[in-house]
Amino acid sequence: MKKLLLITLFCMILLVGSVSAITWDNTGYFKLDETSGTDVAESVSGINNGVVENSSGIWKSGIINNAINLSGNDDIVLGDHYKGSSYTWNLWVNASTVSVDYMSIMDYGGRTGGDYLNETHIRILGSKITVLYDKGNHIQTSFGSSSSIIANTWTMITLVVNSSGSHIYFNGTYENSTNVIFDTNGFTKSLYLGNATDGAGDRNFKGRLDEVSLWDRSLSSSEITELYNEGAGLAYVIGVLTLTINLTTPNNTQTLDSYYILNATHTTTIPANLTNTTLTVWNNNGQQIWSNFTIITGVTNTTSLTSSNLSTGIYLWNYNTCTENATAYLCTWAPTNYSLNISAFSEDAITYNSTSVETASETFIQQITTNGSIPTDQKFIYNNTVYTATLTSIAGNIYNLSSTINIPINNVTNNFWFNFTLGSELSTTSNSQDVSLLSFGICNATLTIPYINFTFKDEADLNTINASIPTSTFVYWIGTGALNKSLTYINSTSNQQYKFCASPPDKTLNVDIYMQYKNGTTYPQRTYDPTPLSFTNSTTEKVLYLLSTADGLYVTFQVIDSAQQAISGVSVNATRTISGSTVVIGDGTTDAAGAVTFWMNPDFTHLLSFVKSGYDFYSISLTPTQSSYTITLGSAITTITDYLQGVSFIMSPSANFLDNNTLYNFSYGLTSSYWSVQKFGFYLYYSNGSLIGSQHASTNGGTLSILNVNTFNESSIYLTHYYTVNSTNTTYNPVVWIIQSTEGRQFSIWHFFTDLTLYTNSGDFFGLDDFGRTLLSFVIIVMVVGGLSSRYGIRSEAAIMGILFGLVFLLDVQLGMIPQISVGNLTAIPNFVTYLTFIILVAIIIREEKR
Repeated sequence: MKKLLLITLFCMILLVGSVSAITWDNTGYFKLDETSGTDVAESVSGINNGVVENSSGIWKSGIINNAINLSGNDDIVLGDHYKGSSYTWNLWVNASTVSVDYMSIMDYGGRTGGDYLNETHIRILGSKITVLYDKGNHIQTSFGSSSSIIANTWTMITLVVNSSGSHIYFNGTYENSTNVIFDTNGFTKSLYLGNATDGAGDRNFKGRLDEVSLWDRSLSSSEITELYNEGAGLAYVIGVLTLTINLTTPNNTQTLDSYYILNATHTTTIPANLTNTTLTVWNNNGQQIWSNFTIITGVTNTTSLTSSNLSTGIYLWNYNTCTENATAYLCTWAPTNYSLNISAFSEDAITYNSTSVETASETFIQQITTNGSIPTDQKFIYNNTVYTATLTSIAGNIYNLSSTINIPINNVTNNFWFNFTLGSELSTTSNSQDVSLLSFGICNATLTIPYINFTFKDEADLNTINASIPTSTFVYWIGTGALNKSLTYINSTSNQQYKFCASPPDKTLNVDIYMQYKNGTTYPQRTYDPTPLSFTNSTTEKVLYLLSTADGLYVTFQVIDSAQQAISGVSVNATRTISGSTVVIGDGTTDAAGAVTFWMNPDFTHLLSFVKSGYDFYSISLTPTQSSYTITLGSAITTITDYLQGVSFIMSPSANFLDNNTLYNFSYGLTSSYWSVQKFGFYLYYSNGSLIGSQHASTNGGTLSILNVNTFNESSIYLTHYYTVNSTNTTYNPVVWIIQSTEGRQFSIWHFFTDLTLYTNSGDFFGLDDFGRTLLSFVIIVMVVGGLSSRYGIRSEAAIMGILFGLVFLLDVQLGMIPQISVGNLTAIPNFVTYLTFIILVAIIIREEKR
């Protein structure tokens, strides 16, 4: 047994060593290995079989295994499957005789009437191989081999047709060709072996034919040589299977779907058939987490399988597919795994400027779609610095992440992205923004676009003069000013003008200027310190005025508050009218002593303004004739926004006590006569904190309700309510209803007075009318007051009057026993006696206090 296995293994090694490099992509192959019968098997398709005509079939040994032996009266019809303009015919021939007249070996073509159309014939003519082609109208082309057929000897004949013409090979070697393409298209006719298509029996082939192979392409010379195999022939290797698996989608795909369709196309070669495929999914660590086995059939199959419920992560997937034929079985994977990223979110549109400038204010918006969860803890990371970000709901699971920042001072390319939490911290794709340098300074060869030009004039005669700048500071920016750059400029040489340029030249530049300027000792120094100004590449011409020592004086302004305390940090601005225009002649800020000094012209009226947060704005018009002035600033009134103004609400039930195990309707109504309410609502809870329900409305007031609330045996129910004005929420302390038991109430003091009130109001109080009830009330008052004062020795008029008021209040307000007073057509207000008694009580108390 072991010897048999070794011999088998040795034979397999030999077979493997002799496996052909030729591509067996035939359109047809007839081994002619049958042993009996007239059926001729076609090995490629398994269905395009041939048939032997005019005999029962004679089979003998061939170049490989068996061969058909034709007697000259029979032939083989192979069918209409092998026409074209690029093809190869190859077969082995063993002629029993070589006739002077020709014998047909292979014949293909059509016929209309007496005319042949696109016929191709391979013949033996005078021991040579001749190939003849009839285009039609008897336009024929023929050429032949130089070598001769030897009777009873196996010879391999090959016809190759391609775009360069038609070529004949004899025993694997090229021998002859023509530039005519033997095109067999255009007609329906069978391919014959051993006879012509016209059935001329006297020209039938006599001998054996074997290994007829047909291609719809032109074989190369090396392939033909390989087929010859040094005269031994090369067997058609039906056991060699090919299997191609093309993964299609998804690949490197990000999705929110935990169930995803994974697609592939599987292709094998006829006569093999696909049998099954297995889809396998691995996680990013290579661990198999899911697989699916599926039966498939056919030569080509497109498979679409849905993955299992995958959690977020990166996955690899592939198909392992199997195919088989009668002699072999093959399973293989697609050559490359594809990837799939199951994400908690997907990125949609992103909005930002690809370029920016230092200090500019930029907004970045990234739209995302989540898997249904709401992102939290969002951040914006720019150049590895973390900024706040805003989350805005767009629709459904679509959100905008946005952030507005001032661009840092760095002339580089900055990367940015958003971070947020969806179960874990996630990040969007990193993008980049190119940041340009922001420059501002005296114009030069690099800075060429002037934004502001300073010139100088004599305030008295308006002549143009020169000036120097002992010191100056320019703080400049593009965005909000939270980030800025600064320039310090000093020039002790007097010049007529100073031009300052900026880059990039297409931006609006904000500049906070502090400049000291003068002209030697002739013109005392002044300061230009305005509030921040905006400049563009349309040059701003700024004239600054100086006043000579002969024309001015120093004026100091002392700023104090109402308590005579110096106020530092007050911004002071001094202007006067020159040539019809208001001109700033001094800007400054009070020092720690509350003082600021200007060089001013005593011949003109100046307008001065004093500003500081927390104090009233103060301005004064004066002609400075003295060296100092005192300015008093009053405290400013702080405005407090009162969101309670004009807002009122009402709630029900109106009673503070509720019965247990009873249904109640709870309502909350809100009205606003001053503010426009954006939203309001309430929450209703049991005493244990469990939520009963809530109601909300985005209207300017209204009434909201929760109906049929059961009190059960809870100790209380409480309601919290709120409303929103100008995006500001105003909330209130809970409103509480006490829940009380209804057991034993029929014998309580509360029931006594309730029943008594109902009884007196029924109009049948012991059969008494209003007069009777009034008389009874009078008797009760006299007896109670008299009894108490006599028994306990009460002598104070105020004390007695207090007891009297209490009795009147009880009998009038609570029990309704004292009727409403009316005289003629005049009726007193309800409970008039109670009010009158109270007034008398107050009067007596005041009188006794004055004694």
